Amino acid sequence: MGAHLNAFTSREMTIYYMQVFRKNVENAVDILGDMLLNSVYDKGHLEAEKGTILQELEEVNKDPMEVLLENVYFSAYRDHMMGQPILGDRLNICSVTRDMVVNFHAANYFGENMIVVGTGDVDHKELVDMVKHHFANCKRSPPEGLEREGMNRPIYNPGLSMLRDDEMEDCHVGVFYNAPSWMHEDYYLFLLLERIFGTYSNDQSHNQLKDVANQYNSVASFLGKHPDITKQQAIYSPYSDCGLFGNYLTGKEALALKMNYCGLQFPTKFADYIDESGVARAKQRIYHELASLDTTAEVMQTIGPVSYTHLTLPTICSV
Repeated sequence: MGAHLNAFTSREMTIYYMQVFRKNVENAVDILGDMLLNSVYDKGHLEAEKGTILQELEEVNKDPMEVLLENVYFSAYRDHMMGQPILGDRLNICSVTRDMVVNFHAANYFGENMIVVGTGDVDHKELVDMVKHHFANCKRSPPEGLEREGMNRPIYNPGLSMLRDDEMEDCHVGVFYNAPSWMHEDYYLFLLLERIFGTYSNDQSHNQLKDVANQYNSVASFLGKHPDITKQQAIYSPYSDCGLFGNYLTGKEALALKMNYCGLQFPTKFADYIDESGVARAKQRIYHELASLDTTAEVMQTIGPVSYTHLTLPTICSV
């Protein structure tokens, strides 16, 4: 069939998708339906997949930014499911059993918790008919008595966490605040704020842009005066009932306190200097990001989560 099958997981969602030719759309719906509803979870395959996940975890742990963000989530949400690493850790990966996977599937893979999205050369009515047929045995809700863990609202906990590695040259700092969820009225304001603060990289900024007279972004102007702070990135991560907003910075260890100061000051002091031109540029940035979605897979990966969190669309059980 020449198709492409892949999946990825975030803290609240898992997306399974296929890219196929127009004539193979029904084959894709059939495969996805069979995979999501009728998997047998063979013990041998489960053990083999543990090795794959451990390899992915090893690669993630080589990225200082990923390690820092995982620790930010743990510091903010502690023992709640939102505070745990997406890939888990070595101990719990190795301890997963088939029964645990089967119970998780039964508790979470049901009609009211699924959305099917088709992008590209797809006829809507035909797709709906395919979903009705190939997802026909999908249960509307989870079995009675089966508990869905981690459904309580996470509570944000302010705190300080430090990890030291004497083999690293640079220091990595993250300062994050409690922020609105997807459904909060200020969600779109924080999307703009993330883009107003933007991203700064010392090795990509020409010297003339470090001059405040040539710089539209006051955050970048400030950082340009501190060449040992090499990178800054504003991050807004919203979820269904919580969210985090802050800045990630990288630089020489001697400037660790300065980077902490920056993380504290950007959302409080620099926010006072936001003007209409900054807001207009942030809106254009979001528009550009949406217009830059080149492939049907990228469009699908954008529509799916937005449909689940923002729009009143039919779920599997109501199709």
